[in-house]
Amino acid sequence: MIDYNLILYIGLFLLIFGFILFVVSELRIRQIDKELFRQEQLHKSFMKAKNFIPIRKEQIEDIEKELRTQKKEGKDAN
Repeated sequence: MIDYNLILYIGLFLLIFGFILFVVSELRIRQIDKELFRQEQLHKSFMKAKNFIPIRKEQIEDIEKELRTQKKEGKDAN
């Protein structure tokens, strides 16, 4: 004999389980989207900073040498 209550409960369980999985997947998609947005913003800020400072290592070394010579000249004058 077919137990119609059992079929009804199995169907309700599948509907509720499917809805719960749908909600969980939407929450996960939202979380991933937020992380992706943060990574894009971070990438933009890094690229902006990279383009903003065009000083090479050799230029920094030259500036340091100039500062050292100015300090030596200042000590010699005193």
